Amino acid sequence: MKINLRKASALQLEIQAVIRGINLTSLARVNLNEYEDIDSQIRKAAVTFKDASESKNALINALYTIRKAVANANNSVGISSLLADIALTEMKLKDKNELATVGERHNIVLIQGKMERIKASETASMYSSREVTTSILSADFINATANEASELKRDKQMLQDKLLELNIKTEIDLSDDITLFLKSYNIL
Repeated sequence: MKINLRKASALQLEIQAVIRGINLTSLARVNLNEYEDIDSQIRKAAVTFKDASESKNALINALYTIRKAVANANNSVGISSLLADIALTEMKLKDKNELATVGERHNIVLIQGKMERIKASETASMYSSREVTTSILSADFINATANEASELKRDKQMLQDKLLELNIKTEIDLSDDITLFLKSYNIL
């Protein structure tokens, strides 16, 4: 059976949910009372435990078989590189967005006026600052950075669109055994 990578991702999540639902630790214990046949209850619990353990192992094997097939498909069609490109674009976009919000450098005359007032003030108060803080970035730099951020947003969207297309177009093969097994759990 062929499934696309989007379906494979959803399938992996469903398998993981079923695996989490099989609690072998609780199945490894049996509660006994004086009215039950101890040997038959222990044997019955052991069979239940064995079946659950085998099912869990088979689900884990199916999950990682699918994961390997997805990884191979991702690598062969360039999705792994594309994901790295998206991460790089996001990192650059974050930096550009932060820089675009710093604000521009104050007018030098304004800064000098504030400094003169500080020098003229005879006492320092814990409520007044003896420093002037200004950005070092020009308005042109900030505008250029904002434009670069917009371009990076477009690039990121284009990369994400390409990723979506590849995830839909790229398929992996599920063996008949895995297909039947997953159908028995109503996962497929």
